[in-house]
Amino acid sequence: MLCDCHSHKISENKICLCSLNFKEWKKNQLLKNNFTKCSYGIHPCYLDKNEIDNLYSLLKSNPEKIDAIGEIGLDYFNNTLIETKKLQKFFFEMQLDFAIEFNKPIIIHCRKAVNDILYFSSKLKKISSVIFHEYWGTVVEANYLLKRGVNAFFSFGSSILKGRKKSIECVKHFSLDFLFAETDSPFQNTKLIDVYNEISKLKNMSLEIVEKNIENNFNNVFSVHL
Repeated sequence: MLCDCHSHKISENKICLCSLNFKEWKKNQLLKNNFTKCSYGIHPCYLDKNEIDNLYSLLKSNPEKIDAIGEIGLDYFNNTLIETKKLQKFFFEMQLDFAIEFNKPIIIHCRKAVNDILYFSSKLKKISSVIFHEYWGTVVEANYLLKRGVNAFFSFGSSILKGRKKSIECVKHFSLDFLFAETDSPFQNTKLIDVYNEISKLKNMSLEIVEKNIENNFNNVFSVHL
């Protein structure tokens, strides 16, 4: 079965359905089926203290309804976001603490902030699984995390279909044990089967092997919540 580890829209695939706020989380709970996992986290572009309070309250009262905390992270894409760098780090670290306290995997959004993400590696290695949504770092940076003991996974979607060289290099280099596929639907117009086919081509492996390994990764990351 094809697995989409990062989507904001329900589909027929096995997916992690990402909620950016409490209202979206409630809607997604109604859409869930047996193949759906549901994450909820405060995105670095949408920082809101009320959402932090909502997230923690849900983790305390209904932890089984949050399969992962995300997408969370750091985003320094433009000057407006750079101005919120300190606040972003505060929200990010707080949610890392939540993940440690409640034994939840996390999904990381990172743009132009890899060095600051690496700074948190001592906390990241205490988290059950760390998924880098549409990973934009390098092979060297990924290896640093793995060598530090972070149980890291690297997800790819539109970047490899558009020919981004760093992403393609990462897919070629990484073992399938660390890879995920995603659509980031509806924000990206990406077909999941196209991502799988591209990974299969880049790895010079059959589509069946890629499917099996990514599904194993999906099941293992969310095993506590299956």
